[in-house]
Amino acid sequence: MPQPQTAPHLEEIVRALGEKVGREVNVHELEEELGRYLEYGVPPEQARSIILRKHGVTPPKSGPGGSRKTLGELQGSEGFVNLLVRIVHIGTKEITARGEKRTIQTGILGDETRTRPFTSWKTLDVEKGDVIKVTGAYTKEYQGEAQVNFGDRVQVEKVDKDLLPPPPTAATPVERPEGPLRVSELRPGDSGIEVTARILNISAKPVTVQGQPKTVWSGTVGDGTGKIAFNAWHDFGLQEGEVVHVKGAYVKAFRGAAQLTFDERSSLERVAPDTVPTATEIDHQGPVPLSVLYHGAGQADVTVEATLLEVRPGSGLVKRCTNCKRVLRNGMCGEHGKVEGRLDLRIKAILDDGTAAVNAIFSKELTEQMLGKTMAEWEALAKEHMSTDVVEAEAKTRLTARVFRVRGAVLVDEYGPMFLAKEAAVVQRDLTAAAEALLAELEGVA
Repeated sequence: MPQPQTAPHLEEIVRALGEKVGREVNVHELEEELGRYLEYGVPPEQARSIILRKHGVTPPKSGPGGSRKTLGELQGSEGFVNLLVRIVHIGTKEITARGEKRTIQTGILGDETRTRPFTSWKTLDVEKGDVIKVTGAYTKEYQGEAQVNFGDRVQVEKVDKDLLPPPPTAATPVERPEGPLRVSELRPGDSGIEVTARILNISAKPVTVQGQPKTVWSGTVGDGTGKIAFNAWHDFGLQEGEVVHVKGAYVKAFRGAAQLTFDERSSLERVAPDTVPTATEIDHQGPVPLSVLYHGAGQADVTVEATLLEVRPGSGLVKRCTNCKRVLRNGMCGEHGKVEGRLDLRIKAILDDGTAAVNAIFSKELTEQMLGKTMAEWEALAKEHMSTDVVEAEAKTRLTARVFRVRGAVLVDEYGPMFLAKEAAVVQRDLTAAAEALLAELEGVA
């Protein structure tokens, strides 16, 4: 049993070593080693640092009561970190570790700086949206990025949600630049703004407002920074392809995405076509970092390039309510009760590009394309195996850890962005070119 004078320091060392305890060294050996250093008059902090370095762990700058690190400050292979984070997503999965089956929790953590994937080897009594104070987490490097791990000795405490600044969302106030705004800078709540953009598509739709028939012209506009849906409540004679400068517009949030709106109180003028990129150039803009999706409103059309980090539970064959399209749980719709439902196919996943991680949903058509089988074929296989798990298992085997270029819409709520994929393609890496580029870089350094 640890002596009272060594117990706090020993506990700190054990937490910092994490999984190494029991595998590379046992607690008794650590206690004896610590005792020897203290007996020789070595200060406890110095003794702790010596022991941790000996076992390949960078000593933390402060112990369990020490300062918090943000997710943006984390590096790979840190043995002991304290965090204040929000649960963006959490789920469970079955794995085999050292020949034994274990249930672990995985998901996404977020704070005011960024998001990171996490794995917990200890069952956490938390749910999406909870803010937690974490003492004694550790990190591992995966594809050049730090991922957070909670070992058996981690301490996790649910705290008041107001202690952590909320993630940037459509409703988060931001510093607005003066003068005309670019499309990427538009935020719900903006009013009296001016913007120059190209009409990418437009259609007229009759609607009824307060019992009166009206016509709204809806579509998408874009510039060199992005795209946004729009509604025009006045007939400006808009045509697809023309470039317009609008003054007195405002931005609303609709189903988690920003929407530019202008009416008879707004002024609109046509400007030179070369003021903004062509429709083709706008449509083929390069991928944006996932971190950008956490700093603003949802987007109607955006492209990202990221690793499919995890296929989430709930992927595969599902049944949806025929009234509201919600996924049924045990034959029940949260809105309409017990319904027959209709069959659907989807993949739920986590995408990570090194700057952030987001939840993503791939539609039936995309899932068929990515897995190479139709929904009817998957349904037949599920009946043959008497389990719908065959789809999820195949998706994990074929898609996990592959890099995809994904295009789609982004919805943002208080938990962060949700990517609704419309297109997806595997990114084929030219390994020869990458190796030659690396060699040239190394020769340049030499």
